[in-house]
Amino acid sequence: MFNYSKVLIGITALAATILPAVTFSSPAQANSIDGIPDLIIETSGYPAVAVFPKRKESFALGCPAIRNMWIKRGTIRLSPRKYGEIITKNPVVADLRCNGSIKAYNLSDERPPLLLIEHRNGVYHRHYFDGLGFMRALRTGNAIPYDGTSFRSTFPQRGTDIRPYK
Repeated sequence: MFNYSKVLIGITALAATILPAVTFSSPAQANSIDGIPDLIIETSGYPAVAVFPKRKESFALGCPAIRNMWIKRGTIRLSPRKYGEIITKNPVVADLRCNGSIKAYNLSDERPPLLLIEHRNGVYHRHYFDGLGFMRALRTGNAIPYDGTSFRSTFPQRGTDIRPYK
């Protein structure tokens, strides 16, 4: 039987070694370190979840199209108990719904575009992303042009950057 907890411990140890040497990018660029989940997990009766343990958070994946953005990462099927343990340590902060409820914006003074995602606590966060596949998967429609300064003052919270796994 494959021991998932040893894999998770190994990934965490590797992250602890690499993370201090990382220089974080400006708000206008997606951060490649945090952009790919370390794990995608699932269990019966619950949504697949992308887990970002470095940020101690997870995102519920609303459809196969968004899961496919990280398909090379693979999905680990867990027992409900193990799934619950991981979610307890990395709570689901937002749902990546594929129904057009998440919108993309092009700010006047920034690139790349961003996704404005309402987190489960009701606060909207800006999530910068690489790859238009996220816009297609989430059915955001075209990116909405907006003044950068006023957008950031209205939505000051920056969330995890995301990018496809290649």
